[in-house]
Amino acid sequence: MSRSPSVAILGAGTLGRAFAAAARSIDWPITGVVSDDGRAADELAAEVDVPRAATTDLVGAGRPDLAVLAAPVDDHAATIAGLLTAGIPTLAAPPLAPTLAECRAISGVVDRSGGHLDLTDHLLASPAVQQLLAGVARLRPPLRHLSASVLAPRPDGERLDDRCDAGLGGVLFHRGGAAVAALLLGARIARWGEPREVSATIDRSAADRTVVHIGFDQSDRATLEIAWSADEIPVWGLQAAGDHEVYRAEMHPRPMLELNGNEVHLPGRRLGDRMHPADALGFAPALRLLWADVEAPRGPLVDVAAGTLLWEIVAAAHASATGGGERVPLPFQGHPHEPPARIGAP
Repeated sequence: MSRSPSVAILGAGTLGRAFAAAARSIDWPITGVVSDDGRAADELAAEVDVPRAATTDLVGAGRPDLAVLAAPVDDHAATIAGLLTAGIPTLAAPPLAPTLAECRAISGVVDRSGGHLDLTDHLLASPAVQQLLAGVARLRPPLRHLSASVLAPRPDGERLDDRCDAGLGGVLFHRGGAAVAALLLGARIARWGEPREVSATIDRSAADRTVVHIGFDQSDRATLEIAWSADEIPVWGLQAAGDHEVYRAEMHPRPMLELNGNEVHLPGRRLGDRMHPADALGFAPALRLLWADVEAPRGPLVDVAAGTLLWEIVAAAHASATGGGERVPLPFQGHPHEPPARIGAP
């Protein structure tokens, strides 16, 4: 049986706390908590009974087996470079970085260091989404429809709150990564070919309602609708259909998967009559996937090339919306040193 790896948590916000709770739930030792928010870092470190640390502390004698990067995207490039250069396999959910130039720089670090960077969002690793993607592989005849819908509550008290509108790329940039990655994986499984173009509309009001169409080689299209939510109840759904089967995965109010309207049993640890939340929302599965790939490398679900493609799709969507919904080809040829929203600024 594989040993339990040690893990460091970089980021003490909602995401960092969720990964810390998931690590504890599967008896993985946490070696340290790193965050620029001193109060939040002290609180989380006290909860998990480990010292608060600095990033430089992770590369010494007490180096962890794994790191989870749950800090704001502004810090990703330098932090990822430091972790990978130190030989620490790292899980960092998209977005990868604010600009294409930074995405490419991170890709270069991965190539030079041979480091392990996994960009699989926890929702993508959840049993509901993984079972839906397995269902897509079984569809006969093939996939006819693929779409996702997201309503994301606005961040409260985080640095992200100051930048979620016009700063980097709105709700699509900050909360759309898992959904876009799920659409790309579903299309790959269905053999739709490569993504070739993006078209989008963005209502630049408070909700930032965005509709994105991704076109593939075989004229198939996947669609994402995403907006900031007016309340605290999130929506995250994924739909896939053939001629006779319709799969629907939902993450809230509880993770579930339906096939033709009937709920499908999902694998995972149970707490009473429900799945353990660390499993249901994909936090523990994402950690397990990272460690399994470190022990027996097969490549992450979302690698640095896929993370860069996610950035390009977001940037192309902003450019398309500015151009009245015109089709923007991939790979995206915008300015490498600007974030997506500024590339597409009217």
